[in-house]
Amino acid sequence: MSGSNSNNPYAGGGAADDSPASPTGPTGNDDRAFFGHPSGLLTLFFAEMWERFSYYGMRAILILFMTKATAEGGLGFDNAQKGVVYALYTSMVYFAGLAGGWLADNVMGQRRAVFWGGVVIMLGHISLAFHGLPFFFAGLGLIIVGTGLLKPNISTIVGQLYGPTDVRRDSGFAIYYMGINIGSFVGQTVCGFFAQHPWFKKNVLNPMGIADSASWHWGFAAAAVGMLLGLIVFAWKGRLMGEAGLRPNPPANAAEAQRRQRILRLLIGGTVGAVALGGIVYAMGIPVNAGWINIGFGLLLLGLTLISFGRIMLSPEFSPEERRRLTVVCILFVASVVFWGAFEQAGGALNLFAENKSADTILGFAFPSSWYQNINPFGIMVLSPFFAMMWMRLGNRAPSSPAKFAMALILVGGGFVVAAIGSGLFDRSQVRISPIWLTVVYLLHTVGELCLSPIGLSMVTKLSPQRAVSQVMSIWFLANADANFLAGQTVILNEYFSDTQIFWAIAGMTLLAGAILAAMVKPIRAMMGGVH
Repeated sequence: MSGSNSNNPYAGGGAADDSPASPTGPTGNDDRAFFGHPSGLLTLFFAEMWERFSYYGMRAILILFMTKATAEGGLGFDNAQKGVVYALYTSMVYFAGLAGGWLADNVMGQRRAVFWGGVVIMLGHISLAFHGLPFFFAGLGLIIVGTGLLKPNISTIVGQLYGPTDVRRDSGFAIYYMGINIGSFVGQTVCGFFAQHPWFKKNVLNPMGIADSASWHWGFAAAAVGMLLGLIVFAWKGRLMGEAGLRPNPPANAAEAQRRQRILRLLIGGTVGAVALGGIVYAMGIPVNAGWINIGFGLLLLGLTLISFGRIMLSPEFSPEERRRLTVVCILFVASVVFWGAFEQAGGALNLFAENKSADTILGFAFPSSWYQNINPFGIMVLSPFFAMMWMRLGNRAPSSPAKFAMALILVGGGFVVAAIGSGLFDRSQVRISPIWLTVVYLLHTVGELCLSPIGLSMVTKLSPQRAVSQVMSIWFLANADANFLAGQTVILNEYFSDTQIFWAIAGMTLLAGAILAAMVKPIRAMMGGVH
């Protein structure tokens, strides 16, 4: 599944034991208590698993909740409204990571950012568990802020568990990535069950005198419980992480300290101002044009992306060789945006396709439509070891990074060819299509993800100038924000085009992009200066 990174990090809580490990306890590189890895990885594995439980569990039902009529407990949004909300929410979750990473590095430290980010996320899900638009938008806003604090920094702590030459690092991240997918699978299953399953409504809600329409909020509440469990694990086992992520980087000098203070005041003032403006607009009943907000945020993302790449590409500090490698990063950044823009239809257009056109029974067993999204994390868990072994055995004969990106684009495009054909069959017969169609779609997308996602971050670290790796990595994470924004636009397009037409269009764009990138593999490799 896809996204991008004081002495007491729980100041004010007092309950957590996060003191550095004793001399007889975990000691960084010598610690092999968790399957040969530092014991702190156990803490981070389960904390991230429960955070992803909450994020993907909530996302699996979000657009369905916005789509359902108010009489059925939903918000009754039209395509334009739900498309804009979905696009802004999913892109801002990654966009906020830029501020969250800066705050952790310069003010809070990664550990404190992760803990308090988790608290804010939990409050967001609790807000969604209540009925009413103010609670809905407040919940989304809290989750955006909390995920911006947590997501980029928990991955950073994983890296800090290992020394710079520790050969276990890649394996540790593979274990951590498995936790993400386990959390996604369980979260989508549990939240989807509470929100949609008829058995839960009939046998649990109705006997308590609760209407079926309230089930959506039980799904959101389940996401809050998942985040709470993650926080408990993180606080309870915090000591296993030793010093990792405990403190922010100290300022180099007084001027740097003053610069940090100015940026911090700007971030706090901007956040408070945005919340105040939203409250005033809502309280006064001022009409808001969702279309203009959508266009404005899209232009902001585009501008930030162009400025970020422009600054680094035009910097005189890099040699011609380094600039050529950075050009490759730019090319693969565009390919990544195209891939994830299509892939992230899982929570949007493909989710609605599952709800409206796909059968929701197998051998007489009924299941919520949101469970279709479990095919991806399940496929990742099953296929990841096979792909890792295959790339290892191929060695230098394995496809290069650009070739793998091209394969990923072609696979995700092939998935949308299958989706378009299946959607067309429904359009002609008005009979729900077999679950096999979406299963094939998600399996093709999963194989594409395995060709692109695991090597993307590694490729950035190899191609970037060593003195600018963090800077380039922060720009790379903008691909997720850009892609999720694009993914939300297809929901808006449903106002004017059918599912089938949209799926054919996505298939055509991704297949064309894959073919163009495949044709460019040789010249791109020449620009990579020996990097595979």
